Amino acid sequence: MNKRIFWIDNARGFAMLLILLGHSYPPYDLKMWIYSFHVPLFFFLSGYLFKKRNIIDTIRRKNRSLLMPYFLTALISIPFGVVIYKMVGKPMIDLFYGFFYLNGSVGWNAPIWFLVVLFWVEVSFAIIVKLNLNDSSILFFTLIIGFYIYTNKIFIPFGLNIAIWNLPFYHIGYLIRKAKVLETINFNKLISELAGVFFILFTGWISVLFNSAVPEAYHEQLGNYFIYYPVALVGIVGVIGVFRYTQPISFLTEISSNSLFILCSQYFIIFGIKLVYRIVGLGDLSGAGYIESILLTIFIILCYSIFFFIKKGCSDHNR
Repeated sequence: MNKRIFWIDNARGFAMLLILLGHSYPPYDLKMWIYSFHVPLFFFLSGYLFKKRNIIDTIRRKNRSLLMPYFLTALISIPFGVVIYKMVGKPMIDLFYGFFYLNGSVGWNAPIWFLVVLFWVEVSFAIIVKLNLNDSSILFFTLIIGFYIYTNKIFIPFGLNIAIWNLPFYHIGYLIRKAKVLETINFNKLISELAGVFFILFTGWISVLFNSAVPEAYHEQLGNYFIYYPVALVGIVGVIGVFRYTQPISFLTEISSNSLFILCSQYFIIFGIKLVYRIVGLGDLSGAGYIESILLTIFIILCYSIFFFIKKGCSDHNR
């Protein structure tokens, strides 16, 4: 394993922590900061790790690694969805629509939308590479098509509109690796980390000042389209600056290596916490402040840490 993999593992683990914090009902300013770059970061890292294969092989591999986990999680989520939909008075037919991502929603277990959208992005980009299309032209064309879809509120089932909005981040990640930018440009480690922290914090400040809404691609809301992309890229550059020269951080590496499981299962924990809140009369989590949101995130991380510790212990025992 080389240093490039180290920073990617650390960056992905950091991004997953932001996902957990973003789903822990953070206040508006904190949510604006998190959502300004955490999902684009995942697509960027996926693009950076792109491997050229024939299209059929790509579809087969991504079906196994993305669509199969999606449908398995969606199937497991249905009984919980029945309970939740009865509680809130939603029609049960929405469970069917959500299972196949037909109406812009994947149901109550919302984070798994990412798996479907990443599948479309991976396959689309494999086709782009196979056709040997001009990178600049494709980037420009994708951004223009995305702008047209966004401003005209055009809905495309299966998350395809969201795939179009995130394809540029994937493409840029691929181009950064292809051009060997990180191998060419070198900075002092401390300067890189300090600049990275500044850029990460700067994204939140710019987003709060200039973006009109929290950018949530899943809810088809990017805020200001022309602010969204540069701000997200600044955040991504910041994360690279912070983690580029780091050795593997075991905690982040553990989170990164289990990111698929965490993505698919986190809402089960949150659902349980919300249920306990309702039973003991503590109200709704949606009004949580900074401390409550951070404590909830820490609790979720603790749940996963205990699970991974037990899992490791069982694995070592069976050897």
